[in-house]
Amino acid sequence: MLSVLAITIPIYACVAVGHVAVRRGLLSRSDMRVLTTFVISISLPCMLFLAVGTRPVRDILNPTYLAAYALGSVLAYAVGYGYGRLRGAGPAGRAFDGLGMSGSNSGFVGYPLLLLTLPDVAGLVLGLSMIVENLLVLPLMFLLAEGRAQGHDSRAKVLATYATRLTRNPLLIGLVAGLIVSLSGVHLPEAVLRTADLFSRAGTAVALFAIGGLLATFPRGAELRRVLALSLGKLLLHPLLVAGALLVLVGLGLPALDPALRIGLLVTGALPIMSTMPVLAHPYGESEPIAGVLLVTTGVSFLTLSGLLGILTG
Repeated sequence: MLSVLAITIPIYACVAVGHVAVRRGLLSRSDMRVLTTFVISISLPCMLFLAVGTRPVRDILNPTYLAAYALGSVLAYAVGYGYGRLRGAGPAGRAFDGLGMSGSNSGFVGYPLLLLTLPDVAGLVLGLSMIVENLLVLPLMFLLAEGRAQGHDSRAKVLATYATRLTRNPLLIGLVAGLIVSLSGVHLPEAVLRTADLFSRAGTAVALFAIGGLLATFPRGAELRRVLALSLGKLLLHPLLVAGALLVLVGLGLPALDPALRIGLLVTGALPIMSTMPVLAHPYGESEPIAGVLLVTTGVSFLTLSGLLGILTG
């Protein structure tokens, strides 16, 4: 357990330093936006490009990982959506309840954590997870958030807008560029690899620091019961559903995962929610409770992730 804490404590220490820096006025919350832009637009795309572009394509498009993460995430989304319906929420509330139980922070928390735990597969796990998150989970949220009242044309327009946005998404650009290099079999010059590696490494601590800064204040008037229910679903139910999906799919004949990828898959399911969720929720009037879920899941995940890593690596 001490070896696990030696991994998780530095991760959450970086988050705590960012939190203190903003609370003490050394930096502002708007400064955190600049840092997150650097991570999303430069650092993580470089990391994805390296992780994918330097591997054979058969290692990248792993059907077992993709299917297990997709199935587990959709089931978790369905539970969250059902919870929203039970509490009488509108379309947007139900959609974000679903995302609150299924949208993992694979870039800002998962990648740094796996980089210290399983460095050989950290980038690959992030790439596979982001395929599911960006092409399945987030489009599902946008589709359901619009509600029936606005009609299918409105939903189609929202999804078309999202698809257009995806073509400009730096993370997917880095992923696709890496896939092209992998498929072509081209060996990149050492100077290109070293430059991309420098930017990739620069984002690890910066991402965690920015998370802490963005969590400097707890939203007032948060719906506490909703926040706790979504946090419980994200940190416990989501990884259990992903693990169950993996067992079923392997039992049905899909290839078993490499042990390191299996750990990466389960850890990804157990991560706190996406740090961008409050921003996504703002146009729908859901940003305050979702910010509460971000705060709770990020804080409590220190205990749950430490426990999970202790079990998986013990």
